[in-house]
Amino acid sequence: EICTDIGACAELFHGCGAALLSVDYRGFAWGTGQPALTKLCADAEACWKASQQVLEAAGCEQAKRVVMGRSIGATCAVHLAVTEAADVNGLIVDSGLMSVKQLPMVAMMAPQVLGPQAAQMFPALPEPFDTIGKLAKISCPTLVMHGEMDEIVPMAQGILCHDRCASQEKKLCKWPGAGHNNVNLMFGNEWAAEIAGLIGKAKDFEDAT
Repeated sequence: EICTDIGACAELFHGCGAALLSVDYRGFAWGTGQPALTKLCADAEACWKASQQVLEAAGCEQAKRVVMGRSIGATCAVHLAVTEAADVNGLIVDSGLMSVKQLPMVAMMAPQVLGPQAAQMFPALPEPFDTIGKLAKISCPTLVMHGEMDEIVPMAQGILCHDRCASQEKKLCKWPGAGHNNVNLMFGNEWAAEIAGLIGKAKDFEDAT
């Protein structure tokens, strides 16, 4: 989710023969600037371009790449899997946000923000990212993982992600009894095994487009 969260998982990726580059949202952890939803996907594109320079400097410019996003980070991962499809060999969506409007917290706050006309105005508002619409353009191997008791991003969003994803090589993992922030505590070994499996598929994937 942020750079400082991923360190404990680095050995998992290294054990699969993969390097790991973790990117912050602006204004979070080591990131500078102010957080802004409207800049999220554009920032992801800028980070992708910068990552190419990192790979070239390391002599790994031909390396295959997997994008992974947890929670709201899934919006960035899905976006890059579409906009950079020729160079993305795998996608991991971990407790991923697909629809801001379908978040229970957002629906609950709508009347407070929009007032008495909320019931009429809220459905007409557009989704900030159109992540659901982008799923129809995913072609790389995709792993979707979600806690069945997720209290922040409901399990229904994970199911929707898997259903709408156009990849011919996709998998949905449901974690029984797990919420939004305790999947690793409850299913750490299984979570790691699923990621390792996706990385293996990504190594073999060649984009046909």
